[in-house]
Amino acid sequence: MSLPDTTPIDVPEWLRPHLEVATDELPEAYLDALKDWVRGGFRNRRLLRQEWIRSQKGFARIPTHLRDALASGLRCRRVLGVLDPRAVESLRSALTAGFGPSHLAVALWLDDRETVRLLATPEHFPPPAIAAPADRSAWVRIVQSLFLDTADVPVPKAPDTVPEPGGDNPLRRELENHRGWLESTRRELREVRQAAVADRQRHDSEHAGIVRQLTTDLQEARQALAQWEGRHQEQLRRELGQALSEQVRPWLARAISVEEQVADAPSDLERLSAGVERAIARQRETDRHHGNHARLRLEIQQLQDLRDRAQLAANDALQPLGEWARLLNQLDSAMIHRRTVLRDLPHAPGWAAELATAISLAGSGNILDEVLHRAVHLAQAGLLPIDALDWLRVRAAERRSVLVDPLLRFVQPAPIRIGDVLQGRAAGLILIDAYNWIGRSGAVLEVSAEAAAFSESLRALRPRLRQMARLAVRAEIHLFADGPDANTVGLAPNLRISWSGGTGPHRADAVLSGHLQHCRSTSGATPAFVVSDDQEVRRAATRLGAAVEPCEAFAKRFVALLGQSVKDGAQTL
Repeated sequence: MSLPDTTPIDVPEWLRPHLEVATDELPEAYLDALKDWVRGGFRNRRLLRQEWIRSQKGFARIPTHLRDALASGLRCRRVLGVLDPRAVESLRSALTAGFGPSHLAVALWLDDRETVRLLATPEHFPPPAIAAPADRSAWVRIVQSLFLDTADVPVPKAPDTVPEPGGDNPLRRELENHRGWLESTRRELREVRQAAVADRQRHDSEHAGIVRQLTTDLQEARQALAQWEGRHQEQLRRELGQALSEQVRPWLARAISVEEQVADAPSDLERLSAGVERAIARQRETDRHHGNHARLRLEIQQLQDLRDRAQLAANDALQPLGEWARLLNQLDSAMIHRRTVLRDLPHAPGWAAELATAISLAGSGNILDEVLHRAVHLAQAGLLPIDALDWLRVRAAERRSVLVDPLLRFVQPAPIRIGDVLQGRAAGLILIDAYNWIGRSGAVLEVSAEAAAFSESLRALRPRLRQMARLAVRAEIHLFADGPDANTVGLAPNLRISWSGGTGPHRADAVLSGHLQHCRSTSGATPAFVVSDDQEVRRAATRLGAAVEPCEAFAKRFVALLGQSVKDGAQTL
């Protein structure tokens, strides 16, 4: 930061008389500041201003602070500051009449605007007429201005002749006495002022010490109060809790425990529900027998719903149709036929269903024998109908044949791999973290792996992605990338690119995980594969039952698949 300019300013000779006149509007604060260093101890404004003008020697040069004081104190200068420079010259006569020529000349000369400052010329502002001094001798005027006026001493009548400097004159002696009195008064005043300043400093110091001590005492008292309140509240809370627990709230602990378990129950319920649904879907796909049974049970449920609706319509009608009886009989026959095919457990007590479940889950012949032994004892005791016992024996024989059949025991369906899906041999869901895939395997894909070039790299891969989608005809391929606007573009019937939208990092990861969770809840049996090296995405995919493929490995599969496709096409030609 530069220091302010304190260089004195040259005053044109023609302006100096006007400047003497204009100093009558110096601010009081500026004149008060002059009292401390102008010699003579002046306190009267007129005398102080005259002494200031005399000390400036006609204002040949003025200091910067005096210029600033005049600029802020002149009323004419403040009026000029709000006027348009082009209107100042036309208003010169009015301003002269309102403020006087000397004040207007000084105000124009002090203006910061060049066009306004050039209007201050000696041709327009002649020297002001200064009143002649009173008809007094020179030495009387000097004495009056330097000593008598400041001390409120009446002016003596001047003699007709000026006494010689070295003569014995009573007036001179009186003046010397007054001067000595003034000097002693000033000295006493300085001593009193210094003593007052010292007393004030001492009192301020004592007061500051007292304030500091009181502040420290207040802080200590507040800390002690806070500690006491804390101990008191803790003791009160402990006593109140003990009293309530012993007298009116013996159930509180049980209620809190149940509430915590209920809060954790929804997450367990959702997890178990999703797991059971996925297991049912997988069971239907891997076991045709179970799939056929499930279809028959669904048909029986639909037939029962139709029968209930038909029965309700026939009962509510005032004139029921004659065909209702025939339709109801057909519905009953269809349900009986399907139940016969299913060979479900006949109507029996609840433990019959438990025995049927034990037979279905039995892993050896010994377990089957134990279950049948229990069933026979229940039938002998009259707790199990004979038809239910016969049904359990048939199911046990079927289960025993499954346990001893080597084909059913050892032949397991081959797992579906991502290579099978890419080559069109199996159906599957492939979710790709596009930003992570291109960033980790740009060299393998022969595109830029830089983050700034992600859009260009993805655009360059689009033709090859379409070619991969044509080869993986049974797959659903979905790429996810970060973008300012949420949008999904279909590049092929089974190929889509989705942008997450919003701001912040890892937005596409959350969209990918949410889409995978949705797909697993709607079609849990479809094999799912996630291509990403991000640890959070990989953990979420594994938790949802999807297989994880590293980015570079998938890129190599991608390049090899397209290369093999080109080679096969050339051989065909």
